[in-house]
Amino acid sequence: MPILTPDPAAPAFKAPVGSHLSLSIEGSDGMAMIIGADYAGKAVPAPVNPVKFDVVADAQILRMVVENDTPADLTKLICDSDGTTLHEFVFDPVGGPVSYTIRGV
Repeated sequence: MPILTPDPAAPAFKAPVGSHLSLSIEGSDGMAMIIGADYAGKAVPAPVNPVKFDVVADAQILRMVVENDTPADLTKLICDSDGTTLHEFVFDPVGGPVSYTIRGV
């Protein structure tokens, strides 16, 4: 069972407090990468591709600045522990950071 799972209570994810997460971005056709991230109001230390952090209590925001050399490419958020695709989105080069709520339970 994956550590990070969809939270049916909200458009978010949930994971046990203290879990160490490693998340990657993958493009379908283009070369996608995370170039910056913050979680729970703090910058995630470099390197951020993949982004790695420990889950803290309550609902926290993960923001990632994503780059992809192919505009409108279908881009995936991947949980590195098991390879699960957590979310797919169409990359927009002017769309700003990608954000997720992660609830520590």
